Amino acid sequence: DWLDMDLILPFKIGDFAEAKCFDEGFKGAWFRSKIKDMRVTESGHLEYYLEYIDYTEEANEWIGVFQKNPFNPACLEGKSNGSTEIMLRPSFPRWYRGQHAPKHFPKSEVIARVHDAWKVGDWVDWHNKDCYWTGQIIELTSKNVVEV
Repeated sequence: DWLDMDLILPFKIGDFAEAKCFDEGFKGAWFRSKIKDMRVTESGHLEYYLEYIDYTEEANEWIGVFQKNPFNPACLEGKSNGSTEIMLRPSFPRWYRGQHAPKHFPKSEVIARVHDAWKVGDWVDWHNKDCYWTGQIIELTSKNVVEV
């Protein structure tokens, strides 16, 4: 069985991750999920079976680590170059500004600590409609508000 092999895989069963979506209205959004199973397809592609955390009414589904973006012009033209995107990433870490991080965390938890101010051109993720969206800051409107 391939699961018994000593492989270096990006995720394991039980891990939390975020899955990208190409569905209308959520194109490019990332959804929190839990990995329930994994397999290698007959064509040799790694897939994970996901349970969606914030959308419990959604059925669990298999998702390939890489997938063609149906909205990418290269994919629409039938070209393979530049049309494949990563579909699964690690969960967004907790983050804090400067010294505001709590003193105690479980040893396995990932934390991002920010010591710099946001600036135009920074790439950010923001949480809206129970998913994460990626965008670039185009304007600083006040100390704590930016336009993406």
